[in-house]
Amino acid sequence: MSFRAKLHVTERRRSERRTGDTSGTIANGGITRTVIVRDLSLHGFRAEGAAESDVGAVVHLQLAGPKPVEARVIWREGKAFGCEFVTPISAVALADAFSGRAVVG
Repeated sequence: MSFRAKLHVTERRRSERRTGDTSGTIANGGITRTVIVRDLSLHGFRAEGAAESDVGAVVHLQLAGPKPVEARVIWREGKAFGCEFVTPISAVALADAFSGRAVVG
């Protein structure tokens, strides 16, 4: 009897990711640009847009709500980039992020 083993590569994440497309802004060095946030977790987000921040740069993500959240750019590929929040966001903010009533922070 023979069988084939399949290797499944799983991404290691610290928390669940919520996916969707919501508009936000990224501020860096006095310049604010509109981005589309593709997914979001307690610890970070993936977005696309013309925000031209280098890997390692500190940026501020603003979704709905009064307070932007500080994050560090971890990777960049073309117009897509991923950031890690300096301080994780709350579970409530994560749950509300793509509902149109998000208050990140």
